[in-house]
Amino acid sequence: MTQYLELVCPAGSPAALRAAIEAGADTVYCSYNDRTNARNYPGLNFDVEEMAEGVEYAHKKGCKVLVAINTFPPAGEMKSWQAAVDNAAAAGADAVILADLGVLDYATQKHPNLRRHLSVQASAASSLSINFFRDQFGVKRVVLPRVLSVEEVGVYKTHPSVYQLAVDRLGLAPGAISFQSSNAWDAYAASAFGMRAVWCNRYGQPRERLPGAPDREIKSLIELPALVCG
Repeated sequence: MTQYLELVCPAGSPAALRAAIEAGADTVYCSYNDRTNARNYPGLNFDVEEMAEGVEYAHKKGCKVLVAINTFPPAGEMKSWQAAVDNAAAAGADAVILADLGVLDYATQKHPNLRRHLSVQASAASSLSINFFRDQFGVKRVVLPRVLSVEEVGVYKTHPSVYQLAVDRLGLAPGAISFQSSNAWDAYAASAFGMRAVWCNRYGQPRERLPGAPDREIKSLIELPALVCG
C-alpha cells in the first residue's frame, strides 16, 4: 500500500478553510470563536453554523476537519467546552483536538465514536504520558510539544544560538523554517539568522533599525494562512 504524508493545514476562518482545501490540504484544523480555543482572536475562527458548513464543504472535497478545543476550563465552568465538543460532533468533525483531562473524559463518555487527538497544550512529551492518554481516553494522535528547557537553551533571544536550536531540533536549514512573531526584534533577529520571517505588526509600529528585515509584514494573523498555503 502506498503511503504518503498527510498535509494538515490551519484554517482560521471559513475563507482560509476553503483556500487550504483548494490548495490541496488533506486535512484542516480549526476552532470555534470562543474561549475554548487557544487562538481566539477578533475576526478569526468559526461560529457554530460556519463550522457545520465548513465540515460539509470539506467532506464534499474529500478533506477531513479537526476541531481544536484546546484550552483549559476554569473550575466549575465546563459548559462551554462540553458544548464545543457536542457541536463538533453534531457538525460531523473527523476528530477533536483536546488538552484538558475533564474535556477528554467528557468526549470519551458522551461521544465515544468521535475520534480524539491530543493537543500540544497537554505537553505529552514522554512515552509514559502518551500511553496514559491512549489507554484512558483512546487518543489516536498526539501533537508533540516542541519544548526547550532553560537548561537546554542557556541563552535567550535574540542570540543566534537560540534560533540554531530550531534548526537542530527540526533538522531543517534556516531558510526552510517559517518564523512568525508579533515582536519586531524577534522577527528581525530570525531574519538575520536566515529564517523566513513574518512580522505581525498589529499596531502599525515603525520598522526597527536592526540587522535583518522580515520577509513579510502583516497586520493580522488572518493574513497568515494565505502566506503559509500560498
